[in-house]
Amino acid sequence: MTMQMLDSFIYKREPAEAIAISRRFSFTPLNTFGIETAPWATSNYRGFRCDYDIDESLVIKNLYLFSKNHSYPLINGNKAEEIPEYTSILSEINKKARVPKRYLDGFPMQYMGINYEYEYSGKIVLGVNPKRGVPAGERYLKVVKLCFVDGILTESSEITDLWRSVNEQKEKKSTRYWWEEKENSYAYLINLGFMGRG
Repeated sequence: MTMQMLDSFIYKREPAEAIAISRRFSFTPLNTFGIETAPWATSNYRGFRCDYDIDESLVIKNLYLFSKNHSYPLINGNKAEEIPEYTSILSEINKKARVPKRYLDGFPMQYMGINYEYEYSGKIVLGVNPKRGVPAGERYLKVVKLCFVDGILTESSEITDLWRSVNEQKEKKSTRYWWEEKENSYAYLINLGFMGRG
């Protein structure tokens, strides 16, 4: 399967990546806003992705989606806008005599600044300030475990040292991993994103 477009995270104004969660996200544009989505690429089977912002609560700041019936209603007073990277593709296509088949159905749109408070209850492990091209144990400046109740951040703890020791164990080919410990057990590890389907 093609690697899926991941949701992005900002934690207290710093870029972050989701490493693990205790409960799968159930948010979908269909259930929340009545917008039925469809895949716009093999890398986005859900038909949407989100930018999350976490400070005192879990907020969907921006939403990118492809509407199955090309309907883009207002969300929290915000209109859907063209995504700049697709606008440039469209202008190139318009110069050609034939439109490639994969573009006949249109392009996804974006809702910027919707600030939708998502009422998630569970735990999320985030790696903050990710770095590229370094060993796994050094990938993040810090790793935090966040606990949410109905979307409100109720507890946060830094687990950077634990994260680094886990990666050291992996490098030593250890067969015991941190998620095997009952207190650190997570139902899902992140690899293809963790949102539900429509």
